[in-house]
Formats: sequence, C-alpha cells, structure tokens
Amino acid sequence: MALVLGVLACRAQGIAVPSGTVAGFVVEEYKVVSKDADTPDHYGFAGRIPPRVREKRARWRDVLRREEDRISLIRNALERLGYELAEWPGPEGPTMYSLRRKGKDVLPNITSLESFSTNERGDRFLLLVDCTTGTVLFRDGKVRKWDRFKILIPPILVGTSMMTVEQVGVGPGTKPHCSRYTYAVKRDGKTVYGFSVDEFNPADTIHRFTSHSGQWILEYDNNLVVNGTNVGRSNGYSKVFCFSFIKDKPFYFFEKDGKTRMSYDGRVLPNEYDEVIHYQCCEPANFNVRANDNMVWFYALRGGFWYYVEAGVFN
Repeated sequence: MALVLGVLACRAQGIAVPSGTVAGFVVEEYKVVSKDADTPDHYGFAGRIPPRVREKRARWRDVLRREEDRISLIRNALERLGYELAEWPGPEGPTMYSLRRKGKDVLPNITSLESFSTNERGDRFLLLVDCTTGTVLFRDGKVRKWDRFKILIPPILVGTSMMTVEQVGVGPGTKPHCSRYTYAVKRDGKTVYGFSVDEFNPADTIHRFTSHSGQWILEYDNNLVVNGTNVGRSNGYSKVFCFSFIKDKPFYFFEKDGKTRMSYDGRVLPNEYDEVIHYQCCEPANFNVRANDNMVWFYALRGGFWYYVEAGVFN
C-alpha cells in the first residue's frame, strides 16, 4: 500500500522550536492546565492560551481559510482546463456564478460552489454546485442532477473514474439513540468497499473522502481506508483519525494500547498522548483537531495536563 506515513519530530515542553527536526517537521507543545482545574469543552478555555502562543504561527494557521481564496483556486483550475467562472451580484445580494466555455454558458445560475475535484493528470474535473434549480454535478461537459440526501459528501475523481460514498441502508443501532447506517464506496456506480456505523446523525459519519497519487482515501468514525485497505486494522490500531496532507505528505493520528500518537510521511512521531480531542460537536468542537497544507493544531492530554500543540512544516 502506497500510503507511507511519518517523519521524526522532537518533544518540547512549552513553546520552543525543537532541535534536530527531520525534513523540517516541528512539534511544539504548550502546557496549559491540569485536567482537574479545567478542560477544553467550553469557549472560555481558549483564553488560557496566551496571545504570544497564538500569534507565533498565525500566518501558517490562517492559510486559505477565506472563502474568496477557495473560489480563486477553483477559478484558476477551471481556466487551465479551458473554462471560465464568471460572477455577478445576485438579485438579493449574494454572488451568482456561471460556468462558461468559449464565451458560452454551459452551466448558468450557480448560487454556490460545493466542491471541485480533478484527476491526477489534471485533464478532467468534477464540479458540484447549487443552482437556482437544485444541486447538480458537471462532469465531462454534461450536467446531471445530484441527490445530496443519498450521497452526503462530494464525489472525487481517481484516474478517469468518479467515486462516491452512498448511503445504502439504515436500521436499528447498537448504541443508545443511534441508528446503524450502511454505506457503499462506488467507482463509476460499482461497489468497491462497504462499511456500517452507528450514528445519531449520518452527516457526522464521514470525515474525509479524497484522492492522491491514484488512490482513494476515506476517513470515517475513527477508521482510515486507502484503496479498500483499513489502515488501523492492518497495523493493530484501535483508532485512526484526522487524516490530512501536510506539504503533500500524509499525516494522521492513531491510538494503540490506550495511547495516541502521530504518523507523518511513513514514520511514527515520538510524541505520545493519553487523549487528543476530535470529532466533538457543539461547543467542544471548538477544540477539535484543525489542519491545513502547512500544519495541524490540536488539544491533547498527557500525564494529567492539557497541552495545546502545533505541528507542521514552517519554512
């Protein structure tokens, strides 16, 4: 399996750049407070992080967080493929869009851009949008209606194939107040992987679905699957969560023997935690793992103390 993970990093107590980092990957920890005094499940906990700590990595954390930056990336990618994304103020204020090719509208009256996906060669794309007539998918010059109640997350391209994760069944759950949802990962309509999970809300089940180097990657309910192989089961991990790419290299957290660690570009990092907050909802969700192309930042428990941690490649 081609998902190779890890690069060694060093442990720091408080905020300090560790020496001897490998491939520029740095882990910085700030010791916040004893778990007996407070816990990161309310907005006020964020005030325990000093401004100097927040400000140090602010320009790395804030990369591409704005909606206009996301739209700009989509527009530039479409232009390379011979399309134009025109925009104008809508009748009630919000921006409207139109997808054009050679000066002609091929998909007008777009109210929002839901997702954009290209294949590895960059010569094909999927564009999922909301229009005044409903949600539609634009693929290979054709428009098709999209059932967002059956297919909860955007599709991806792997090679020339479109891949989706579709809800195919629901029944009584094994956990209180939950139903058991069954899903199928499909490649051009044919099932290549299936799984079931207990959830109160099916929208909380799937956390990431993406492609990289010809592989499809799915994260759901503390599981990571790459091309049909469950990474956690293959490695004896009880949980794998919060997958991302940092400088185009794979990163994730995993739990084994009651301890949570990190993997980056093929190697396990030495930092070890009793807990890393993730998948929380409502107010505690403010302290879930966050990540972008440069770094990951999170709240972790070790030895009875909460830490605020920033890790990534900052050159």
